[in-house]
Order: sequence, then structure tokens, then C-alpha cells
Amino acid sequence: SKQWVGFYGSVVAAVLMIVSLALVAANGNTVYYNDVASLGGIIAAIVLAIVFTAAAVVVSETKLGENRYASLAADVVRAVGAMLMIVACLTFLNERVESFGYIFGSNIELGNETAFTAGGQAISVIVLCAVTWIIAVVSAAFAVTRRSRVKAEKKAEAA
Repeated sequence: SKQWVGFYGSVVAAVLMIVSLALVAANGNTVYYNDVASLGGIIAAIVLAIVFTAAAVVVSETKLGENRYASLAADVVRAVGAMLMIVACLTFLNERVESFGYIFGSNIELGNETAFTAGGQAISVIVLCAVTWIIAVVSAAFAVTRRSRVKAEKKAEAA
């Protein structure tokens, strides 16, 4: 049913957010960039996105998810988590776009394997973050809470 699209999509998004977090930190620790400290806002946004998405999934699988207000709160925090992932991805892209010009578009870093490796890794991180945000946004469009599933089950039994 459609409720499971929201649930499993949120779980997949949360896992991909964790992977994205690790890769953002790893890219910030490369010899070329070495700027993990300046990525604090991005890391904080991803951590909050993980917390919000995980909280929505937990609420959806407990009795609390049958409460109208808890159900609404879970839907809101899933949407906020998706928005935070979008912010993190676009901010990371903004942090890296100038270096892409130096690495891939000029002779300044020509022959610098460290730069090419770090730049390629940064592109991979951006793609992963974008895929994660798409999954998070799509899953946020579907009901995930226990309340929705209980109502759907009762409706199916009545039919």
C-alpha cells in the first residue's frame, strides 16, 4: 500500500543520509580540501535531517503514531528533514564549485592527482546527496504513520 512507500522511502533516505554524512566528512578531511571545520553547518543540517527522519519512522511504528497530533508532527518533521538535506547538498555544492573550476577547468591543478581524486569524490557526494533528497521528498509525500495504516486496514476490512 501507499503507506509503505512512505515508510520504506523514509528508512532508505535515513540510511543514505548517514552515508552522505560520512562522505561529506571524509571529503572535508582530504588532503586537498582539509576543511571539515568549515563544513559544520552542512554536517549539522545532515545530522538534524537524520534525527528528524528517524524520529518520524519511530513514531510511525509505535502506538504514538495513532495520535492525530503525533502523526501530523511526524509528517512535518519528515518534510523538514528532506528540506534540510536539500540545504546541505546545495551548501556543499556551493563550497566546492570554485574548486571544481580550478581542478577540472584550468591548468592550475593539472597533474595534481590529489586534487582530481578529491574533486571526483566531491562530485560523488553531491550526486548521492541529491539522490537522497529526492528519495526523502518523494517519501514525505506519502503517509507513513501507524494512524494512516490503521485507518486503511479498517477501511479494507469494511469493504
